[in-house]
Amino acid sequence: MQFGGNPDHCTLGGCSAGASSVVLQLTAYGGKDENLFHAAVAESQAFPPIRDVAEMQWTYDALLQKTGCKDLVCMQQLDAVTFQSAVRRFKPPFPGGRGPPLFFWNPTLDFEFIKDYTYNEIKAGHFVDVPTLFGDTTNEGLGFTPTNINTLQRAEQFITDQFPNLNESDYKRIRSVWHGPDNPNYDPRWRNTASDIYGHIRYICPGLNISHAYAASGTAPSWKYRWNVGKALHVEELNSIWHNGSDAASVFMQSYVVSFIRSYNPNRYAISIFPNSRAKYDTYFVSHLLFRNMLTLYPHLKVSSQVPPAFGKRGYLSDLGHVRWWKWETHATFQQQHSRNGGCATRRA
Repeated sequence: MQFGGNPDHCTLGGCSAGASSVVLQLTAYGGKDENLFHAAVAESQAFPPIRDVAEMQWTYDALLQKTGCKDLVCMQQLDAVTFQSAVRRFKPPFPGGRGPPLFFWNPTLDFEFIKDYTYNEIKAGHFVDVPTLFGDTTNEGLGFTPTNINTLQRAEQFITDQFPNLNESDYKRIRSVWHGPDNPNYDPRWRNTASDIYGHIRYICPGLNISHAYAASGTAPSWKYRWNVGKALHVEELNSIWHNGSDAASVFMQSYVVSFIRSYNPNRYAISIFPNSRAKYDTYFVSHLLFRNMLTLYPHLKVSSQVPPAFGKRGYLSDLGHVRWWKWETHATFQQQHSRNGGCATRRA
């Protein structure tokens, strides 16, 4: 069976768990390039907790008990409905947590396909060096965070249930960035704090980290965007990409991604829909675009290794001590941002 197209022009793409799979393909076998794809798009890339086989053995043993089986052969012979029913009811907490995590089934470190933890692979430059486009939304974690989180204790327990390896030192760093409401015993805004922390750990920080690695260590161009239109929930820009939006941000978002797939450059064809704007982006460092409501494009912006004179240093510190600079313009909605040192940053407007 043939599907047509150009086998020498394949773009790997995915969102959320699919974007996590994209990242795993980029780092598979230590970043071995077998020429299976030639560019990659990852929207709201998830970095789930990864454990090795020994650390995950208890889940296999517990699943055997849940299915009533004694070995793997027995589970393989179960009908699909029976097996799926057992899996759906299987919601134990991770060791160190109290409640079940949002996502229990995660990749396992097998030292072959996944040779090392994803952050280690990225830091070591073990990734397929192809043009990349990474993106996140502003409120990545809000849709996943329970509405009954209204205290500091509940907020921290929710985070612990997802990432039980966090220790007190980690929480001190987290609290230094997300202070939360003044009242630790009751305030509905603790849900927002918990969602921001969860969204940054699972989605936003990984996106900034990998896009910086590509910009700093790779030879192929890399672009990064943040979607801040509407509620800006997890993968909310997908409606703009797969459907015809009417507002400027949605129209541009669709053409931005399509342009990348066509040419491995999101600006080549996207900017043609704005005849009065000629945005140019440097390809050596990552170009970070911010999408907001009722916006236009920045004209003639170029990212360099130094803070451009036109960019005002805003004292914008991230939770990991890195600095970002940006320029605000009246009626400008697509903000070019540059994270010099990579890592994770939180917005303090």
